[in-house]
Amino acid sequence: MADFYTVPVEGQITQEARSADLIAFNPHGVLNPVFIIQTWKDEILNLQRLARHLGPDQPIFSVNPPRGETREDFPRRDSVWSDYALERLDRLGHNGPWRIGGWSFGGTLCLRIAQHLMDRGETVETVILYDSLYPGLSRSSRHNRKSNPIHRVASTINDYYDRPAEAREKARRKMISGWKRRLTLGEGKWASSRSKRMTLLHRAIHVAYLNYQGFEFSAPVDLLWTDQTMKETRDLTLGWRSLVRGPFSSQRVAERHVEMWDEPDIQQVADATRSILNRSSNK
Repeated sequence: MADFYTVPVEGQITQEARSADLIAFNPHGVLNPVFIIQTWKDEILNLQRLARHLGPDQPIFSVNPPRGETREDFPRRDSVWSDYALERLDRLGHNGPWRIGGWSFGGTLCLRIAQHLMDRGETVETVILYDSLYPGLSRSSRHNRKSNPIHRVASTINDYYDRPAEAREKARRKMISGWKRRLTLGEGKWASSRSKRMTLLHRAIHVAYLNYQGFEFSAPVDLLWTDQTMKETRDLTLGWRSLVRGPFSSQRVAERHVEMWDEPDIQQVADATRSILNRSSNK
């Protein structure tokens, strides 16, 4: 394999690593590699923690998120984004078997990438969805969500008390800050202000998410979910049940969607990942 930037599992992430199309952790490890698709800014830090916990024998190769200065530089449909990632994975010269995964929207892209790999005759051992919610279900949930201000306040308070005591202070500050913004700007102005603060990458994810077109998928899928995302669906498949036709496993790994990559949750994420990869290799 060639054409990737090697990132250490300890220390700061360099700008060269962030700017590379492809990065690798432990590229000379003796185990079969896993391939991760990134879509979010600073996701590379999550992968660094994961690589550290998985150990030096486990190679991880990853496609960095798109970069650019204009809206046209970023994919705005999941099919285009998947093609973007697959073209970069092909540079590695790997012909399978494939163990591919991604967090949040990255996991959604992995399903389409894996389907392309299977369509050209390559073996996909597993797709690991790291807390990836089916986009269509999320759109429906947002559309039907109650808009009554009293309902929103009650939901926010319930979410606050669902957290462990040590996490409530940070949540309290965020909750109060949000209320102040809304009282100062009004709901419409706040939404407009938030939209203006979104980065080009953030907007591209948002648009691609809304444009997502589902399809049936037959390769093995392993879902690692958090309480926060499960709360949106009450569904152990996070909405994928109508599309996944192959073997499917579902496992809780953490409480919160973003914090799943922090200590101590990252250890459980790594343990679950290791178990999935070992099972895939032994098939």
